[in-house]
Amino acid sequence: MTSRLSLEAKTLVLKALQTEDGLILTGQTFGGWFIQTGNWNTGFVKGHDAARWKDALETLYLNQFIKLTGVHLYELTSNGRQLSNSLSAED
Repeated sequence: MTSRLSLEAKTLVLKALQTEDGLILTGQTFGGWFIQTGNWNTGFVKGHDAARWKDALETLYLNQFIKLTGVHLYELTSNGRQLSNSLSAED
């Protein structure tokens, strides 16, 4: 499965694993759309860049690597943590 994940999806699970809580926050402002986990964030992205990150988030959600825990707030699942650990081992 890891070979089918986009670079953005892999980045999200690896960055979320580096936090204690595994939380991923998303948001929309007039400046653009963003994802943040811990101290890392995408910055404000629009158009094609925003679509890539949203697709990554949806892929992780549909494959049960993350779960929705609040409005615009996701958390790594146990499957997501296992994925993150296997991606870390690949590096």
